[in-house]
Amino acid sequence: MSIIDKAKEFALRVHSNQRHGSLSIEDHLTAVTDKIREEYIANEHHCFFSLDEAITVGWLHDTIEDTSVTYEDIHDTFDDGIADYVEAVTDGEGSTRTERHLNTYYRTRRYNICIFVKMADRWHNHSRTIANKEVRFAKDYASEYIYFKFALYNNRYHSFWKQLDEQYEQLLAIVNE
Repeated sequence: MSIIDKAKEFALRVHSNQRHGSLSIEDHLTAVTDKIREEYIANEHHCFFSLDEAITVGWLHDTIEDTSVTYEDIHDTFDDGIADYVEAVTDGEGSTRTERHLNTYYRTRRYNICIFVKMADRWHNHSRTIANKEVRFAKDYASEYIYFKFALYNNRYHSFWKQLDEQYEQLLAIVNE
């Protein structure tokens, strides 16, 4: 079994029947990993990590945050690197969503792979919100985007950041309708 297949099986098992908004967790994780694959191919000369690692982290990115899985569980099932990456994309402590994000991004920034996975996750959250014109989520994502970009921006993934910038404008349009 490949590491990607192992991560997919692990994530779907531990998330069980969880939902990601109106989607199944499998739909969300599939969309995120598909976006990772697409953008990796488009940005490969700027990526200093393997596609298999990025997709593995994509499958696992919500496991510590949204299930009873721990860093140690990821470490024991995968390895130090994957466990470190998953922990780096997991929301930190905080009493508000903003605090949790700000207590995450300093860890996320340590690894280009983690920035990339966070961008793919954010891209999918934006896409779903725009497609469904979900005003409540549009407000949240639009208000968070500036500090998300400030905290994680690097010029390696220019075309990917441009897509997120365009989504930000679409989110603002939904908010201002």
